[in-house]
Amino acid sequence: MKAQTCLLLLLGGLATCDATARLGETEEQSRRRYGEPLQPGDDHFRAQPVLKSAVTRTYSYRGWWIRPAFVDGRTVRLTYTKIEGRGLNPAIQAEELDTLLKDEAGQGTWRKQTVATADAGQGPVGYRLQGLDFINTNGNHARLEVGHTVVTFETPAAPSLELHALAKERQAKANSPRRGN
Repeated sequence: MKAQTCLLLLLGGLATCDATARLGETEEQSRRRYGEPLQPGDDHFRAQPVLKSAVTRTYSYRGWWIRPAFVDGRTVRLTYTKIEGRGLNPAIQAEELDTLLKDEAGQGTWRKQTVATADAGQGPVGYRLQGLDFINTNGNHARLEVGHTVVTFETPAAPSLELHALAKERQAKANSPRRGN
């Protein structure tokens, strides 16, 4: 019963507190909403970028880790993960997902998207298992990851930005002098 009460409080807080970072938002808008982002050395700071070549910030806000990736000063991809250790189920529940989708809809509407089972480059061995994908009429995408513990939102530009960053990384490795030759 206690866990259910906490979940209801969390959902209520999420629905009324504007807990979403919003795609297209500036870093300053995120900072005003959540306060200062976590810094290296802070508990639970995550160094892994949300998007290669982007500036990633980590915020702890009302029971969620919110991690926007900024390119040219605007959020192009962001993730939501529940903060563990509060006695709550770490899996994102249907009501929580619905709230996040509603808050991130912008001027568009979401619809569930069918994903092929062999989606190259997605998940272990190139297969996406049990994830849910959504597409918005405004072109944005949302994905509830395998295990339902992370939901990712991204603009249409995010995948090509990531591919470009990976290509630059590969080119830099190919051009670097090799030791031991």
